[in-house]
Amino acid sequence: MNTMRLPLIVALTALDVIFCGGVSAQAPPPDRKPAPAAVVKATVELSTGITVTRGWQSRLGLEETGGKEVSMIFSGVAKPTIEGTNPKDLIIYHGVQWLMSFEDAIKAMGLKKQLGGYSMLPSSVLPQGSFSFASFDGSFEDGFPHLMLVLDSARKVVCVQLEDFAVKRGDAARSGTSVSSGTSVSSGTSVSSGTFVHRRTSVLRVPNFSGAESDWHYYNYLRMGGKASTTLEVKHDLTTGTKQSAPLILNSILQERGGGKILQRYRLYLPMPLAELMLKYNIPVQNGSPK
Repeated sequence: MNTMRLPLIVALTALDVIFCGGVSAQAPPPDRKPAPAAVVKATVELSTGITVTRGWQSRLGLEETGGKEVSMIFSGVAKPTIEGTNPKDLIIYHGVQWLMSFEDAIKAMGLKKQLGGYSMLPSSVLPQGSFSFASFDGSFEDGFPHLMLVLDSARKVVCVQLEDFAVKRGDAARSGTSVSSGTSVSSGTSVSSGTFVHRRTSVLRVPNFSGAESDWHYYNYLRMGGKASTTLEVKHDLTTGTKQSAPLILNSILQERGGGKILQRYRLYLPMPLAELMLKYNIPVQNGSPK
């Protein structure tokens, strides 16, 4: 009985060698590679609650125009630190709370018309690779047609920006400083003596890389929008509260030089912890890290 089964076993083994190339049918083909593991960025949560990617301090090692400009704008009202407190009761904009989840922020504002998906924030004045954004169409205060939600690495909202890429004549008059709560703003008031202070920062006088003096270049620090012609000018107006429960409000416009037609306008609602991180990130750098 056993001697009669042997040829059949030998025959099957031979066929296995012929059709499988000598490789066991149980083994995967030699050219099959295992699926790559999912890439997960290592993150760290700062004391303010902001989540950034590890190594967020890394920079190109060069001081650039955007960093100089935000330092000029915010240095009088914020300090360069990442050791601030977490202002959990801070309302950034119309029901959107500090570090609210992206999904809850959409519900709080009733946002429906999202433009595309999520994108990494192209800003060079905030840690690279740590922030993303989503944009929405709608009808927002003072006729702004677009709203941007900026998210940290945990997909929580850290600031809001209203945007108008093509200003209509009727909306141009509403491009200046405006406090959504209706609180009046008095120019020249010190931060400590009033609820809000209006800092006129229309012209920047700081040596540029060529040694000459220049005015503002960037009108949008989140998208790094800069003027492309000397026939244009940029103006910034900053409003700030005395408490961390109120965000800084930066109104920015791009217009024809000499007070001409306003072409684009933006309103940035910037919580103090993010302004402080921005200043910390833009400290003059040496060997790729802050001094």
